[in-house]
Amino acid sequence: MQEDKDIKLYKKRFAELANTCYYKGYPIYTDFLDLKQQTIFKQMQQELPNVNCLSWGGTALAERKMICFSNDFLSEDAFPIKTVKIQPQNVKFAEKLTHRDFLGAILNLGMDRCKLGDILLDHQVAYAFIEENLADFLLYSLEKVKHTKVSCEIVDGKFQFEQKFKEIVGTVNSIRLDAILAVAFHSSRTQLLKLISSGKIYINGCLVENNSYHLKEGDLVSVRGMGKFMYMAERDKTKKGKTKILLRMYI
Repeated sequence: MQEDKDIKLYKKRFAELANTCYYKGYPIYTDFLDLKQQTIFKQMQQELPNVNCLSWGGTALAERKMICFSNDFLSEDAFPIKTVKIQPQNVKFAEKLTHRDFLGAILNLGMDRCKLGDILLDHQVAYAFIEENLADFLLYSLEKVKHTKVSCEIVDGKFQFEQKFKEIVGTVNSIRLDAILAVAFHSSRTQLLKLISSGKIYINGCLVENNSYHLKEGDLVSVRGMGKFMYMAERDKTKKGKTKILLRMYI
């Protein structure tokens, strides 16, 4: 199967990078990895040489991350990642731009997806995390997103971003993954089971394929193609014995 071949290739690549770091003594960074690739890495990490590993994607809650292999102390500041701010030149006449619009405009420049990390939106402004040696290329090449003219600049210093959330309150019979997904996305059990079985659910960056998985406070749930949320807390029981829950949906 193609998926098995991909897993073997990723494992081989991680092993090569870790071995090079171990024997040559200098830090090595991967490209930006998606959640599936990060799960493969975590599953095989114990098989790698005794080197330090750190993942980082520009923010603590980043989904796409690089991994650094090093024999020495690791620092997030050392990662070869630049933050590029993209905004309309004239907000008054700008179209309503989505994450998909910014991502499509960047990839249409010919950039590989693995060189680009998360894209965060703040109203009409986007912040794109990119491999540092491609930051200038993006800076001078990206002129439009859809039909809206944009300008780009590199964010200097420590990047800070306040993630916006929408709180969702609901009730469940148990703190099972499928029950909580139903509250988060208002989907049917059949649709949710398909998502789980097809490998689209990640909790704290790791693939989860068990629909009866019990969430814990602070768990970050990502659903490919639908969004992500944080499981915050269990509240009181209802008169019918159901559990009240609180979720924070990323917006």
